[in-house]
Amino acid sequence: YAGIADHSAPVYRKLIEGHWVKSEFSQLANNDGSFNLCERILYLMDMLQEDIKAVQRYKIQFRALLAQILNVRPIIMFIEDFLACGIDDGSRKKVKNYLLTFFELLSKTKKEVLARHSKKSIFQSTGSKSSLKNFNNKMTQLATSFQEIVTKMHTVLKCATCTPPKQLPSYATFITAPIQPRYDDSAYETIKFDSIDFNEIGAVKSGKGDRHVGQILEAAEAKLEEGKSAEALEDLVNLETNSIGALSPEDKALASFLKAKAHAKLHHHQEAVQALNEASGAGVVNSSMIQDSAFATLKGNADFNKMQSSWQTIAPGRMPNAPAPAQPLNNFEKQMVAELFDEADEDGDNFLTTEEFNNLIVQMGGLEVILENLGWIDKPDNTPQAQHQYRKTLEQKQVILSEIVDDMKYTYRNAVVLDQFITLMSHLM
Repeated sequence: YAGIADHSAPVYRKLIEGHWVKSEFSQLANNDGSFNLCERILYLMDMLQEDIKAVQRYKIQFRALLAQILNVRPIIMFIEDFLACGIDDGSRKKVKNYLLTFFELLSKTKKEVLARHSKKSIFQSTGSKSSLKNFNNKMTQLATSFQEIVTKMHTVLKCATCTPPKQLPSYATFITAPIQPRYDDSAYETIKFDSIDFNEIGAVKSGKGDRHVGQILEAAEAKLEEGKSAEALEDLVNLETNSIGALSPEDKALASFLKAKAHAKLHHHQEAVQALNEASGAGVVNSSMIQDSAFATLKGNADFNKMQSSWQTIAPGRMPNAPAPAQPLNNFEKQMVAELFDEADEDGDNFLTTEEFNNLIVQMGGLEVILENLGWIDKPDNTPQAQHQYRKTLEQKQVILSEIVDDMKYTYRNAVVLDQFITLMSHLM
């Protein structure tokens, strides 16, 4: 709380007391739940900070939105001050409505964040619009709504007046009443939701040199929507050339499906059918996906018609499983590993290179510090036996770390996404 590590310190106790006083005086003025709503908003902001660390798609866009959401915190705290000092009824009613709307927008944002905790499914690529464009449009609408409601809060606070309660209960006579706040316009000036260009942010290329295979798939899908079928096909054909990262089984199926769409749009009928066969061989393509408008050019093709009549909807779960973690991690451990990943992924491109991982180890103070933070190794006491066992265990972990780095270099082609990182890190448990 408030960045204070020692919760027994007088400073922390003073903060708690001050917060309790504000809460009590707000209820004495008008117990309509507005103060508790402010607290729920502040809590949800903190939750969003943690949730965004574990997203596997569009992290850079989420980070941009979160930066502005956190800039609203001072305004919410100003509202708490006004509520504690008896804000006028007209302003109170408006503020409560604005807080409810703001809370709903935060909840929508959290829903979008949690939806990106998993990798994109091939079934999300069967529509006519790429998910990247849809996502950026949705985020732009969210940002616009945030800006509008915060502007309304700002306008109300500039004109609000306060009237402290005239009568206090006996327990409150020993408490110093909150000081009437003076609203500071500068709190609003830092909030720039409307300046975020999500399309531009999403189009920024990684500064790490070669693109990740996941980025190439996303770009190819967008090009297909824009009618640039030849460019998309070229990207897909050369997917594992001049790129980093390893394709999961579902990524390979998605690549084949997109390749089929590109060939179909370019009237390469035989190649389109062959690519569809490759995608269906992965066990994830079903009969509804073949209805994609891109395949309209194939309706006269005998092989395609045969395929269309023979396909049945395939139940989920046929996709080959990704490598399982060496040791199943609990949710807390997964979150801790996700925080490590997020710490190293400074540019928010959702993948970690071998170089970034090595830099992270150095910045954290070595492997032993990381393991201690994760709770996977305990500091030894001063006895020679404990010290010897600790060094022996650490040597074993260093060998495992070397194997993890080799896996990143060769198996995953110098870049891993979050799921792959969690799988690799589980070997250190």
